[in-house]
Amino acid sequence: MDWVLDKVVDQSDCGASIGNTKITDLVFADDAVIFAESLEVLVMALEALHEEAKPLGLEVSWLKTKVQVFGDLLDEAVQLSVLVLIVENELTPSDTRPHTHTTALPNTTLKEYCWMREEVKELEECQPCTAFETTSSNPSVCVSAKYRQKIHCSKTGEVYRKCDRVMWLEERHFWTFEAMMAMVGMVAGFATMARQKILDHRIVQRIQRQVAAGV
Repeated sequence: MDWVLDKVVDQSDCGASIGNTKITDLVFADDAVIFAESLEVLVMALEALHEEAKPLGLEVSWLKTKVQVFGDLLDEAVQLSVLVLIVENELTPSDTRPHTHTTALPNTTLKEYCWMREEVKELEECQPCTAFETTSSNPSVCVSAKYRQKIHCSKTGEVYRKCDRVMWLEERHFWTFEAMMAMVGMVAGFATMARQKILDHRIVQRIQRQVAAGV
């Protein structure tokens, strides 16, 4: 029992720590993992306390249940965050990579590649090609691309070039994803609270039956 209590997180002037490891010196992911490990240590302490309290007829398993539920939720949140970062890294194009242009595409002229040899001024943000533009092939970049940007070359004039992403569309997708995750989190939270109330009610009934049997 003493060994278990020695492993519990202590608080110092420079921040929270576990043993010789300072939580403030770690990144968020490491903090989450260490916090989850501290919850496991707390569960071990509660189990030891439960064993010592058995001869006295006391019940502390409800505390262990709450800690375990919170620890499981934390582990799932960390795993989901890592998965989202991996998927986002794979699907999101890099801002530093060059635009995907080739000179072998049909319905294109040399003037549309003036941005490669002339000074360029951006006239519009990157925009998605409309259905009419794709069907009519005007501008011609919409034949082989989904997004186009209007630019002004110093000698050639105004032309369209392909681009990688639409900022306002990316922002809309981001906030839509955030709203969906918030709704999922709220539903999961309410479900956890409802389940915990049911478990607490069952434990109270069990304690009442034990007390009634003892009397």
